[in-house]
Amino acid sequence: MKYKRVHAIVNPTSSGGTTGKAWETIQKTLNSAIGSFTFHITTEAGDAAHQAAQAIQDRRDLLVVVGGDGTLSEVVNGLLQVKYGKEKDQPGNPTIDPDKARKNVRLPDLALVNQGTGGDFSRTLGVPSDIQLAVDQIKNGTAKSIDAGWIEYTAPGGQREGRFFINIAGCGMAGEVAYEINNTSKGFGALSYYVAALKLLFSYSNQPVEVIWRTGNASESPQHSRHEIVSLAICNGQFFGGGMQIAPGAELADGLLDITLIEDWNALQKLRYSRHLYNGSILTVPGVRSFRCNEIRVRPTRPEQIVRVDSDGDYPGTIEIKASVLPGALRILI
Repeated sequence: MKYKRVHAIVNPTSSGGTTGKAWETIQKTLNSAIGSFTFHITTEAGDAAHQAAQAIQDRRDLLVVVGGDGTLSEVVNGLLQVKYGKEKDQPGNPTIDPDKARKNVRLPDLALVNQGTGGDFSRTLGVPSDIQLAVDQIKNGTAKSIDAGWIEYTAPGGQREGRFFINIAGCGMAGEVAYEINNTSKGFGALSYYVAALKLLFSYSNQPVEVIWRTGNASESPQHSRHEIVSLAICNGQFFGGGMQIAPGAELADGLLDITLIEDWNALQKLRYSRHLYNGSILTVPGVRSFRCNEIRVRPTRPEQIVRVDSDGDYPGTIEIKASVLPGALRILI
């Protein structure tokens, strides 16, 4: 174990509160595998991000995230806000320059003990759900560089804001599901996502949007298209929604975002084709488009449209969105 200054960020409410009950066991397992470490148990939303930023100041060399995708996303935001100088941002300044990361800021490596309701990023990463196996991976794993993403959106108050994402962002029905589950309990794990999606299956109206994307440098001409969409997913990882494999070919370290666009399915097609989200074959289904890019913008085509956004399972606001990839932004134990 090469790490000397290890700190764990623990979300006791993840997995419907079972993480808090299991923490003593997890702590002993970690201690046995990696030796002594410090830890912080989060108490409120935003606490994990604050602790992650503090870990940079404290010169931690490894951060162990004990929680789910939401906890990891908070930690990633705390780290990258410092790395990209966004920690003191005011609303209305959502832009970021991927080439202007602070070179004097050294981020700690990351490791996961998955204790979330969905565990989608852990699926892409290959982190076991079993605590002992996950800890063994921390002990014996190798740190690899992975990408992250940045997304700008319109916040509920109308101002433009931005945030980092590590797994998947997007808009459409996925945004409606995120809105729904963030206003209810996540205590039933992946079932929560399935129930919310089922509830919206017949009530959700597909939305017309304009999509503009670029692959390559800023001097290249962007591509444009218009679509009536069920969902548009902007993917760093492969899975979202508690096991839906929306981007089977997505790679965490290729410097690109995988875009999966589900076009104008009717209710029966949604019911018929949704099973392909669970067996890795979604890209073979009629009405599904995919492409890769390093920057994408999604605009409403009507001023009265409300198209909700999803970012790592959270609901931050509505479109217009602009997302870009941050190649090699983080290092994580695999």
